[in-house]
Amino acid sequence: MYQITLKSQMFIIKELIISALILVIGYLLVEKYDHSMGSEKITQIIFVVGYIIIQLIPSSILHFQYFRKNRKKKFFVDENSHLFTLTDEKSTSLIRFDQIKSIHIISSIALYRGGERGISAWELYHYAVIVMEDGRRFVITCILVNNLKNFFGNFKLQVTKHWNFYPLINTEWE
Repeated sequence: MYQITLKSQMFIIKELIISALILVIGYLLVEKYDHSMGSEKITQIIFVVGYIIIQLIPSSILHFQYFRKNRKKKFFVDENSHLFTLTDEKSTSLIRFDQIKSIHIISSIALYRGGERGISAWELYHYAVIVMEDGRRFVITCILVNNLKNFFGNFKLQVTKHWNFYPLINTEWE
């Protein structure tokens, strides 16, 4: 069973911690070796604002959207019956493999090209849209099931990859 937990979100949190450590190390190096600024603390402002703009805000927006999309969902896999079951508070949806019309994975260019990471933490976000033959669509985010391409590949299900600079969940896919 897959559901959103702290552990399922750690791949993003880990990247934000790494980028924060890089920020701190960069700041300390500049403070130690760049004495030209005197008492001005422009360096601090540049590092903090840069981190907030490049890492924290975009990652937080994506994380909040993905979390809201899948927060109350549970995703079950029955490999023997070739069946996914997606439940939430109100309903249960059975997704039989033979009734799947297509699976689309939307990700940043780094993941689209097969990379494991990008320049920024938000580039790790991706989501899948399962399109059924009857027209129903299900959105599965990477904080519910990490590494969606490999996940669906394990079941020999074909996926179509799409890239988006900033992979917000697009309503055209829903």
